Amino acid sequence: MASPLQLWLSSRPPRTTYDANEPLYTAGGACKTWFTVEDGIHYVYADHDVSKKGCQGGPDAASTPPLHIHLGQDEYFKVITGKFVATMGGKPITLTSADGEYKAVKGQAHRFWSDEREGNMLVRMRVSPEDKKGFDEAFYRNCWGYLNDCDKHKVAPSLFQLVLMLYDWDMVLALPLPLPINKALHYIFAYWIGEKLLGYKASYPEYWPEKKDL
Repeated sequence: MASPLQLWLSSRPPRTTYDANEPLYTAGGACKTWFTVEDGIHYVYADHDVSKKGCQGGPDAASTPPLHIHLGQDEYFKVITGKFVATMGGKPITLTSADGEYKAVKGQAHRFWSDEREGNMLVRMRVSPEDKKGFDEAFYRNCWGYLNDCDKHKVAPSLFQLVLMLYDWDMVLALPLPLPINKALHYIFAYWIGEKLLGYKASYPEYWPEKKDL
């Protein structure tokens, strides 16, 4: 539990307890996300409802992740419906259901959003390798659970909390810095400031319980 000093230094919202067996709604309810295991592979499905504000605005939409880097995993995207727009390694790309699975290699800065003109977008994501800590359901539920609660209680998200979640799951924001310096900066923000000084955690039982029914 955070101390009074830590709460004074950085306010935080009350945490909502989520059922990890249910889909997760994010961006003000505009994006429905669920998690599956198919033929031994873990997938994340994200359904973007472009009729709702949270998925409107392209790169400025609430559902659009910041430009980020996976340090030790490749990420794969497969569009089921709609049109996927992204920046991958500084280059714009678009994908539709007619395209195969797209690979964003580890170390490549990327972000993506839906093209509102093409209707709702359903995209499937996975990472490889899966046997190391990185982008997974635990990260997704912790990060978006926190952002949902910040939005619900009108509390500005803490950069230190978000950086702690990112770095603890082997990701960094794509800052205009050499990667070793960027990683060192994330380490300081995540563990020295976020965890030690402010008392944040990378994972919360309200967002991701230790045990989940399978």
